[in-house]
Amino acid sequence: MFVLAFVYLKRVLTSFFIIDIMKTNIHSKQENIERHLQKPTIAIIGYGPMGRAFALNLRDSGYNVLVGLRKSSKSIESCKKDHVTYSSIEEAVEKAKIICMLCSDIAMKEVYDKYLKKIRENKVLVFAHGFAITYNLIKPKKNFDVILLAPKGTGKAVRDNYVNDTGTFCLMAVHQNASGRAWEYANELANALKLNKKGFLKTTFREETITDIFGEQAVLCGGVSQLIKYAYETLVENGYDKRLAYLEVLHELKLTVDIIHEQGLTGLWNNVSLTAKYGSLTNRDKIISKDVKNNMKRLLKDIESYAFAKSITEEFYKHYSKNLHKLIKEEEKSDLEKTGKVLREKIIEKN
Repeated sequence: MFVLAFVYLKRVLTSFFIIDIMKTNIHSKQENIERHLQKPTIAIIGYGPMGRAFALNLRDSGYNVLVGLRKSSKSIESCKKDHVTYSSIEEAVEKAKIICMLCSDIAMKEVYDKYLKKIRENKVLVFAHGFAITYNLIKPKKNFDVILLAPKGTGKAVRDNYVNDTGTFCLMAVHQNASGRAWEYANELANALKLNKKGFLKTTFREETITDIFGEQAVLCGGVSQLIKYAYETLVENGYDKRLAYLEVLHELKLTVDIIHEQGLTGLWNNVSLTAKYGSLTNRDKIISKDVKNNMKRLLKDIESYAFAKSITEEFYKHYSKNLHKLIKEEEKSDLEKTGKVLREKIIEKN
């Protein structure tokens, strides 16, 4: 009887002990978040789509946010509309413990050199893309923590997914861990932004930068836009209605991309007709040949070797983006865009 009573008492005490330990762990995690994030001011440098998403998400998670802007910035009106506190960049970086560098990649060097180089206090620099660090546009002071929170989505998606509580998957990295707490800051900020609600992937600044730029140029923006243009031109030049050409090679692309995004390439083949399946699988190599893969390899080398970084830096600082603006204007004037503008007004529902 005594033995049974002892065993029972032991089980009860053990269960209370386990529950207490679990509560302690949860409580400690909350204390860490409060200690690191609720007291320090978080500066947001730049108020584009991603800067706005970070600012609003952090503010709505209860943190003190200060957006740093130039006096002539057009984003001042946006901050007022969003009821977000803003100041000069100089004031923001001086007051903040955590500084989110969310201006354009090329502008970061100017911002860092002018406002952050002279600061002696320990700071936490947060980036959403590793360009400035990977290509040495910024060489952070040794007493700065430097972390990467790269959402796999647009600024609008990051904000929308925060509001609807689904979160956005992200890549996470630490470049410098001066305080020994860089990973704590990274995780706690990700919590506040809801960037780890679906999980995250640890990486490096360099790997995130190279793969991101390559993906944009080879497929997501450069590759797909050129493929659309050539397909459209081929149909129109051979006498086909330009409206049909637009619908077939651009408008319906969303349907394909949505399937691939949700189900992968196998899902694509499971959701298209027999004709589409057979024709595509037997003829795709005629369009995207091995020569294209060789071109991609050369493109990757340019990105890895800093050739692309040098090119875009010169375009911004020496040519003031004149060549870029010219290319955009040419795209706007293209027959494809003129046809698309008319059709989009008729067939795409506006929210």
